[in-house]
Amino acid sequence: MKTMFKIKYLIIAFLALSVLNSCVQDDDFEIPNVVCNDPSLAVTKTIQEIFDASTETATQYTFPDVIEGYVTSSDQGGNFFKTISFQTLDGSLGFSVPVDEVDLYTFYNPGRKVFINLQDTYTHIEFDGLEIGALFEGSVGRISSSNYQNVLIKSCDVVNEDQMVNSISLSDINDTHLNTLVEFTGVQFNEAALGKTLYDSNNDLGGATNWDIQDASGASLIFRTSSFADFAGLNVPNGNGTIRGVLTKFRNDYQLIARTFDDVTLDEERKRIGFAENLTGTKVSIADVRALYTGSDTTVLDDLYFEGVITMSGIDNDNMSNRNAYIQDESGAIALRFSSSTSVLRGYQVKVNVKDVLLSEFNGLLQANITQNINVEFVNENVADPAPAMITVADVLTGDYESQLVQIDAVQFSNDVGTFSGGQNVTDCANSVSVYTTTYATFADETYPSGNGTLIGIASVFNSTQILLRDPEDVVGMTGERCDPPTVNTTGIYFSEYAEGSSNNKYFEIYNGTAEIINLDGFAFPNVSNDPTVPGEYEFWNTFAPGATIAPGGIYIVAHPSADASILAEADETFTFLSNGDDGFALVQGTEANYSVIDWLGDWNGDPGSGWEVAGIANGTQNHTLVRKASVTQGNTSWDASRGTNTDDSEWIVLDIDDWTNLGVR
Repeated sequence: MKTMFKIKYLIIAFLALSVLNSCVQDDDFEIPNVVCNDPSLAVTKTIQEIFDASTETATQYTFPDVIEGYVTSSDQGGNFFKTISFQTLDGSLGFSVPVDEVDLYTFYNPGRKVFINLQDTYTHIEFDGLEIGALFEGSVGRISSSNYQNVLIKSCDVVNEDQMVNSISLSDINDTHLNTLVEFTGVQFNEAALGKTLYDSNNDLGGATNWDIQDASGASLIFRTSSFADFAGLNVPNGNGTIRGVLTKFRNDYQLIARTFDDVTLDEERKRIGFAENLTGTKVSIADVRALYTGSDTTVLDDLYFEGVITMSGIDNDNMSNRNAYIQDESGAIALRFSSSTSVLRGYQVKVNVKDVLLSEFNGLLQANITQNINVEFVNENVADPAPAMITVADVLTGDYESQLVQIDAVQFSNDVGTFSGGQNVTDCANSVSVYTTTYATFADETYPSGNGTLIGIASVFNSTQILLRDPEDVVGMTGERCDPPTVNTTGIYFSEYAEGSSNNKYFEIYNGTAEIINLDGFAFPNVSNDPTVPGEYEFWNTFAPGATIAPGGIYIVAHPSADASILAEADETFTFLSNGDDGFALVQGTEANYSVIDWLGDWNGDPGSGWEVAGIANGTQNHTLVRKASVTQGNTSWDASRGTNTDDSEWIVLDIDDWTNLGVR
């Protein structure tokens, strides 16, 4: 351990020869072997007892009690000013004493045992720490220069501070460490401090500068340097290592105060913050890890790791949670779900240890649930993306490429004009898949290209297959001439049943009466919410799940996600915002800007009240089930004609609430 303090003052040689008692341990801190008359005071209270008896109000101590403490601070380096910090020998508790004097280190050097005469002093709890001193304007202030030696009575005992220091991690810090000597290993200054000086006049807070130090876990602590410190002008060290000092607190912020620059030893290689180091285990592939998943939550028991490249991170362009990333190797890919915000970026090469890691599905997506500073070791950065899998829309819909980087050629956005935000279908004019962009992605409001071409992205899942873009560069190749979707005979496609029942028991059916498989990619079910803003115009454009089809003579059911289990068992997809009886829906073919109505459930012409009358029954669309008569073989572009005025001219049979006996049957 480096010597912390060197005290230089003249000693008359013959005085040393005349003493009968000497401070035998003072030479540990280069305190000369001079006269030391040990006061041999009796300690009558513990620091803990005084702490427990103190409050936030300055209170006079009237009893002739004595406590002892060991000095932790020093004003030799100018970073402490007119205050001394003390602790118990074992470092279990500390306190501070403000003193109206300078160069206190010449009498009260680190490691020296000091007796504190409590009678007539004042105590209080300030920022969760015990402070003992004189009364000043209703609070605890400095003990006067004429009195402090009557209160702080030094002994002849000086211990090596290595016996006192608490070696702890940044995440272990708590109030019991206040004013004690602490040491942190494996720490470094954060990036913002590098290239600056320890005291920076451009970052002055009350005559000092606060820089953060961090450990590998990402935990941090303020390192505070006074403008009067003799090391204030030194450059912030850029290495990793050990820092020792006295822990203090201002309001809710813990602060570390170094006594001299000897307290700072950062001569090791700088670490990558937030990552594990020296991960071990048996190397396996990502495909091997995926194969361990049993179909329900699975904890990996063996000590295994894989290595791969991050192909997408939530912190790149905010197109997913900052706790998510995708990683890929030559065997496949998997989603990573971090316990907190990650710092991995696209292009990082990392090792991931999966011992005790939970493999689980989130809305159909398999993910490894990990903690970055425990499970992830940094290997390299700026690594090129792996070559994307060259596939078709039909291929991606199989789910065989989950979490992989894929490239799909000859595709276009279904709507030729729009922004990335939300779920936007892309199609090759035979099949389509949703491209999802969060509303808070950096490029969400940018206009996507209107042409046909190449798309690159991550094949993901959120209940159904979707593609995630990393940035607009993933679609720069979509500049070619658009393809034309094949013509679909819509004559036999129509609403065949509708229910608005108790609670969330809501659904509608679409029947395919044609002889062909109907791909619903080119269809939608836009709606209004009771009283439309502009009568006759939809308010919400709702598309079917990408790749959804209806077989000849088949039925497609859209149900509320909280509907009865018997409904959900028949449902092909769920949709939260189904009608309460007064919300008009249409079945249409086309795009948001250019579509044709095929059939109606309600209309967009105005508020119908609680619901529309159907077959002469008031509020027939509320608290009822509607079944299309067997004689109806196609949709009706007139809702009034479809609902009719009585049981004879209506196309619908009105059943009681929660009657689902015809669900899925035509």
